[in-house]
Amino acid sequence: MGFVADYKSGDLVQDTTPHSEPQAGEQVFNALYGLVDAYMVIDECYKIAFVLWVIFSYLVGHSQIAPIAWITSPEKQCGKSTLFGLFARVVDRPFTANNITQAVLYRVMEKYRPCLLVDEIDTSLKDKGELLGIINAGYSRHASITPRINTDNGGAVDTFNAYGAKVFAGIGEMQGTFASRAIRFNLRRKHQGETAQRLTLKTLPHAKTDEIKAVVKRWASDNIDAIVATHIPLLPINDRDFNNWEFLLQIASVLGIYDRAVNACLAICQDKGELSQNEQLLADIRAVWNGGDKMSLRFLHERLTAIPDMQWATYDNGLPISLYKLSKLIKGFGLATKTVKFDATATAKGYEKAQMMLLWERYLPPPIEDDCPFF
Repeated sequence: MGFVADYKSGDLVQDTTPHSEPQAGEQVFNALYGLVDAYMVIDECYKIAFVLWVIFSYLVGHSQIAPIAWITSPEKQCGKSTLFGLFARVVDRPFTANNITQAVLYRVMEKYRPCLLVDEIDTSLKDKGELLGIINAGYSRHASITPRINTDNGGAVDTFNAYGAKVFAGIGEMQGTFASRAIRFNLRRKHQGETAQRLTLKTLPHAKTDEIKAVVKRWASDNIDAIVATHIPLLPINDRDFNNWEFLLQIASVLGIYDRAVNACLAICQDKGELSQNEQLLADIRAVWNGGDKMSLRFLHERLTAIPDMQWATYDNGLPISLYKLSKLIKGFGLATKTVKFDATATAKGYEKAQMMLLWERYLPPPIEDDCPFF
């Protein structure tokens, strides 16, 4: 009854009142960064992503893509609930729901345009393909309209717009296209000695977060035109990841943290969990490739099977992968062996590095540089 009463009274989602004075970008950044830095032990890249995504929630009406903030961890006690709680306290127009139904999602997103926050998504969306499809549809503004038969109105077709900011939290992996539409906050348990403040109403009263929200709201409102007008050059990430990050990087540019945001983007886009077996093969080939511009299939096989930590040494029931199987797996990417000339007299079946580089660029994230500050 409480939900129904709130829904009918229009009090389900609260607007944020902007601060009465203009706000500097540095002040906005420090307020949000200081919050996540105090209550979470997470990598720098996720702190930057938190700042940008929170600001994005105030500007979602001006973006064409609404990437999901996906908080995930392999097990419990990794800080998932704390980070979810921080999002809930400072995003614009939050609406928190567990085990959300299709009917609620339709009406809440259409009427209130909230920032939807759903915890325990690994259980609340399990086996709910249609609901997940609606959530995925709300990712892109131009493809966010969902039709629905209204049985209370003689079978008339109603349309609902599911576009909007969404924060989901859960343990483990999500299937299908969900992951590609999300900016993933991949959490891990704290090491011994790592500490953070506990998130409670005593340590973080509503008056404090209300003040932060007012500051963010004012800065976002004052800088909409500059953010929308900002051009972001292409980055060495795939198209979907770039779509997810483009508007956040526009925010970062105006906020004055563009370089830090690009580093965060690259770090997060490279931290997506397990590669497929075939992708892992490409990654391992990249790892063992020497400085030359050519490599024979036999030498590549020797290098891959010589490293015990790689699966190729025990690929075939404890035995090394065969030359034939190795070449067949690589051929699956459209690259067949060719006769490669190594000197005036030596030739062998193998590959050119330029061909391999095309596959690495197409199927793998960029290699991590040694001087990257976040690894």
